[in-house]
Amino acid sequence: MGSYQDSLRSSGRSQSGASDHTDGRPPLPNGGSRSLASSFTSSAASSPSVMDRRSSKNHAQTFPDDGEEDEVAPDLPASRAAPTTKQKLPFPYHKLQSTTSIDLDDNLTPFKELRLARLQDIKVTFHNGLPQEFYQAICRFLQTTVEMKRRFYKLKHLKECFLGCDAFDALLDHGFATDENEALLIGNVLLKLDLVEDIMGPSSRMKNRNDGFYRFTAAVDAGARPTDMPHHNRISLMSMDGIDFADASDHMHALLSEESLAILSRVLARMFDKKGKIMSYKGHEACFGGSELVAALKEMKIALSTIDALLVGQSLFEEQLILPIDPDTTAFQCKYTVYRLAHV
Repeated sequence: MGSYQDSLRSSGRSQSGASDHTDGRPPLPNGGSRSLASSFTSSAASSPSVMDRRSSKNHAQTFPDDGEEDEVAPDLPASRAAPTTKQKLPFPYHKLQSTTSIDLDDNLTPFKELRLARLQDIKVTFHNGLPQEFYQAICRFLQTTVEMKRRFYKLKHLKECFLGCDAFDALLDHGFATDENEALLIGNVLLKLDLVEDIMGPSSRMKNRNDGFYRFTAAVDAGARPTDMPHHNRISLMSMDGIDFADASDHMHALLSEESLAILSRVLARMFDKKGKIMSYKGHEACFGGSELVAALKEMKIALSTIDALLVGQSLFEEQLILPIDPDTTAFQCKYTVYRLAHV
């Protein structure tokens, strides 16, 4: 009886062994499952899991996030924005930062050396590639252009204010903006800098509609020279020789950048054309007198003093945005000197 049971056990072991080999998989050795678990544990310890990688602090260094840069520079260009893609803005608003109109090379003119030394002590802040002081000048210009009056809206009387659509029209008509998108960018910065306030409530976007009501704030004239000095009135009738540009305001030195000068040349072209000041002279088109440029800048309140207007004229001359008809002219002069617009 015992021998029959022993033979039955041995036959069962042989069948199970045969079935293991018929699967194509050799039988696991003793402790095989333990060695497999230990090998998996060791491999898991050597390579972090997916959850560990997600929670790792070094993961952001391997895959940089543009959102961190957005916190440092929130006005990043559209090409750097994530995840949405925005249309690239036209010149000069596609630039995150800008510099002054001075090229830092070894061939600086005395005028640029003076400006460079002056700008060392002036802090200039840029918005959409333009100096903050330029937006103040735009507001002063709008004050001379848009209609300020009492208005009636939804059974409410609104004190002296202007319409957003009027501001858009003025910016486009006078060349500060080339399309509605640029005008919107300018208007939004005016609200951001608290140069203009929305009467209906806080807003970060200017409306190009007749139900958008806005008012200028006291910040428009902050830092700008309010009146012209008699001495500067006298030198405006003289040659540029002997004029000290150090007398120009810090506000005007900060206002002048490569981008703002390009816009001003376009604005002046529109201004001269509207007033019939553009003329042909000695075979050249788009000519004007230096005194007309000074008068136009002061009329638009871009410059609040003659010396500031002369500084703008000299900067346009240095950047070759205006060209003298007389080839012997070496500096901007506001009397008896004719210039032409370079890009007209």
